[in-house]
Amino acid sequence: MADNNNNAEAVLVRLDETARNEAQSVLFHAYREEPTFQYLFDHRKPGYSQRVRATIRELIDLYLELNQDAIGVMVDETLVAVAFVGE
Repeated sequence: MADNNNNAEAVLVRLDETARNEAQSVLFHAYREEPTFQYLFDHRKPGYSQRVRATIRELIDLYLELNQDAIGVMVDETLVAVAFVGE
């Protein structure tokens, strides 16, 4: 009988500078097909993905610069969700 890997526990963690690249990836995949982002960054024009990535990068930089809290959800050592908590 095969092991069931669907029972992995989700763990809430505080993110720091070391999680920057993973957080950028998670957020890019979350927002690249989001209708508001598609409208604001004109997804029909070349370079849409670059514009989304640059925006996410700048927002993460801003949060880290302002020492705002960032939390993530880890499942099996993989970051699967990110949230930035502002004051």
